[in-house]
Amino acid sequence: MKVGEVMSKIVVTVRSEDSVKEVINALSSTPSGRLVVMSGDEPVGIISSRDVVKAYSKMEDNVFEARADEIATKGVITVDENEEVGNAVRIMASKKIGSLVITSGKVLRGIFTERDVIRLLSKMTFSGLVESIMSTDVITIPSDVDLLFASKLMEYEGVRRLPVVRGKEVEGIITAADIVKALAKGLHMVNEIETRNPIGVRSDDPIMKAVRIMNEKRIGSLLVDGIKGIVTERDVLYASLNEIR
Repeated sequence: MKVGEVMSKIVVTVRSEDSVKEVINALSSTPSGRLVVMSGDEPVGIISSRDVVKAYSKMEDNVFEARADEIATKGVITVDENEEVGNAVRIMASKKIGSLVITSGKVLRGIFTERDVIRLLSKMTFSGLVESIMSTDVITIPSDVDLLFASKLMEYEGVRRLPVVRGKEVEGIITAADIVKALAKGLHMVNEIETRNPIGVRSDDPIMKAVRIMNEKRIGSLLVDGIKGIVTERDVLYASLNEIR
């Protein structure tokens, strides 16, 4: 199967000189969760929700005046639309990235993301239990803190998702994408944007159950046994390396 057959064909682009305020507004409504930064006709960078959170954690409110190329991840990794999907997934895993820009020659054709991997895997069957791929070092956050604190915590811990707790009870979850949407709306507190009663699975559930829930609900993570663990799109991507051809 060619990556061009399963990629997302709708690609939202921004210019290098566009403001991060414009970037945030565009990214907050982009299904792929990524923008391609263009200089002329050439893709020169990519901006994900995590890039915005990283920039906000360091620049605070000054981030809105920055340029797109100041916060973008440079060195765009491109793959031809005729590349095999399995090879594309292996590139993403080896580079520890969540997306590839898909081209035909020098023409931008689409973007292939972890979400596309989940969509593809949901139609397949493979073995394994959630406990074999979940992350057990779960970083949590209280609900009564602001988004800047949440952004700094995400950046320090190197995560994109934080379960929200009240005492020892799980109250919700906040993601990097949630923070981008909140910044676009001018919101400031975790408890204004957290997703309440997040969907979870058990550690002894099949990986395929987690994959199908992620695909159906269009979410990138599931809590496991409360906050015993968390399983993400990236965890599933690594688990699928020998399954996708």
